[in-house]
Amino acid sequence: LLPSFKKLIDTGNGVRINYESLNGDQIIEGIDRGSLDFGVISTNQSFNNYNTITLPFEDHWGIAFPAGHSFDQRNEIVAADLRNQNLIIPRQLDSSSQLLAYLDEYVDNYKIVATYDMHYNMRAMVNNKLGLALTFDKPIYHQGNIHFRRLQYLQPIRSIMIWRKDHQLTR
Repeated sequence: LLPSFKKLIDTGNGVRINYESLNGDQIIEGIDRGSLDFGVISTNQSFNNYNTITLPFEDHWGIAFPAGHSFDQRNEIVAADLRNQNLIIPRQLDSSSQLLAYLDEYVDNYKIVATYDMHYNMRAMVNNKLGLALTFDKPIYHQGNIHFRRLQYLQPIRSIMIWRKDHQLTR
C-alpha cells in the first residue's frame, strides 16, 4: 500500500494520507461512522455491504516466540505443540474467532493470557516472556530477538480493502 500512497501524493493534487493502525473491528466502525473513507482488513470474512478489492497477497498464521525458545529447533509448528502454552492472541473479533475455533478443535489445554491490537505491544509481551503470540508472518520475525514459525493446517488470511457502497468519499 505504501508505494500506492506515494504515487497518489506524487500526483501533486494535494492528496494527504492519514495512515492509522487499527484492528479490523475499529476500521469497520470508522467506515460506518464516516470518519474513514476506506480501510485494509486482514480477514476471510465476506463483506457484502461494502465495496471490496482483494489485495494480491495473503498472510500466514504462526507463532512469535522469544529467541532461544524450544520452537527454535523446529521447522514447523502444529496445533498440538501449543498444549500448556500461555498464548497472546489478536483482539480483532473475526481473527480471534478463527484462532479460537482452531485451538478448541486441536489443542487440549491452552491458556490465553493477553490480547493485542498493535504488533508493537505484542512484541513487547513476547520479549518479556508473557506468552507466545499467534500472529502473521512478518519480515521482522526473521531477525532479532523474536522468532516465528508458521502454524501448519491453518488457512491463510486475505487482505481486503473495503469502503461503504452508499457513502460519498472525501475529495
